[in-house]
Amino acid sequence: CVVPYTRGAEISRPFADLIEEAQRLLDAGAREITLLGQNVNAWSGEDAKGRQFELHAGSAVQKSSAEPVVQINELNARLSLTDGPATLVANHGRYNLNTDQMMIDGPIRFQTTDGYVLNTHDATIDLQQRTLVSGGAVTGRVPQGNFSANRLRADLENRTVRLEGNARLRIVP
Repeated sequence: CVVPYTRGAEISRPFADLIEEAQRLLDAGAREITLLGQNVNAWSGEDAKGRQFELHAGSAVQKSSAEPVVQINELNARLSLTDGPATLVANHGRYNLNTDQMMIDGPIRFQTTDGYVLNTHDATIDLQQRTLVSGGAVTGRVPQGNFSANRLRADLENRTVRLEGNARLRIVP
């Protein structure tokens, strides 16, 4: 495809910016606006704290505009954190536009460059509440050692993780 070479690098724009631009065009006399999604399986931008993120998917399909769910396959995310970048990899997920929740089906791996690793499956990420709840067992590694539990609850805003049910931590000297 020649588009990236002629138009430059892709950018992701906040929804509010698109609405404002559309309103300016309508106020200036535009009668029709066409939006082109050059690549709808890659997003990048900043979170509310100005940290960069990138999200890539093998595919992202919404059956129709009446259906608020986007099916996502081969999900890979890179997040900029204070202590360095983190990655999240998952095979399948569903993003609900109405509830602003991502339901991940199957295995999930989260890893940071400073030694934190988390493995779980079937999790729900609530982007409004900034929480994550696993649907099953969790295992992982922290600088102090290895951990496991029946379930995980995370408060992403406050950076706290709670292990529930049969929680174990093996400290490695």
